[in-house]
Amino acid sequence: HLISKHKSDQPLFVEGPYPVYLRDVHQQYFLLRDEPDINTLMKEKQRQLDEENDNTLFEWTSYFEDEHCKEIKPVLTVHEQEDSTILGLCITGTCTKSSVITWIRCLEQKNPNLAKTPVIFKLISSNSEIEAVGDNRPYREHRN
Repeated sequence: HLISKHKSDQPLFVEGPYPVYLRDVHQQYFLLRDEPDINTLMKEKQRQLDEENDNTLFEWTSYFEDEHCKEIKPVLTVHEQEDSTILGLCITGTCTKSSVITWIRCLEQKNPNLAKTPVIFKLISSNSEIEAVGDNRPYREHRN
C-alpha cells in the first residue's frame, strides 16, 4: 500500500544487508525505503535547536503544572521513521545483488508503478577491510 502511494519520479533506496538473529540463526536483511524528507529533517533540527535555546525549560511553579505544547506533531505509523519511510523488508538466502533485484521484480508484479521508479542500491560489502588513509603500513602495525 505504501509503495503504491510513492511518486514514481522520486527514487527509492535498497539498503543492506543488515545482520539479524532469528532465534539462533544468523540472517541478513535488506530495506526498501524512500528518500528522506528534507523538510521533516530540517523541522526536527530546528525543534532541537529551539529546545536547546529555550530559557523557560526549567521554570516551573509546581510539579503538577500543566505542560503546554507549542505544536502538534503528526502520529507516525510503524513504517514512517523520522528520516524516511520503510516500504519493504526482505531476507534473501544469498545476500547477493541479483537476489535483491529479484525481490524488487517480485514487488513490481503487485506494484506496476515501481517499474517506473528509480531504485538505488546502497549495498554494504561483507568483505570490507579496515584501511588507514594516508599510511602505507598494514593494519596490524597500527595496533602497536
